[in-house]
Amino acid sequence: MNYNVIVDADGASPQQVESARHKYLEVLESHLGGESQVLACFRSWSLVKDKGAAAVHDSVNSESAAWILADGRARAEAVELLSQATRVQFLFTLR
Repeated sequence: MNYNVIVDADGASPQQVESARHKYLEVLESHLGGESQVLACFRSWSLVKDKGAAAVHDSVNSESAAWILADGRARAEAVELLSQATRVQFLFTLR
């Protein structure tokens, strides 16, 4: 896998954090269609963030939108596993 997610959750156990990390990646990959699409959509989202939607092709905007939806869904499902946490952050990183 060419990416990872770091979960920072105050008050959560290491097991809860690992379960949430796994759930986030599972939902992201399922929603986007696998590792290659996760990478493509993340890169498109990054490009739109840097250059703006008007400066990129429609397909890049579509992949960026897919990333935003999948990331939101993955965060929502993963945070349910961190009920004891007071502050939760997810940081998606490329390796």
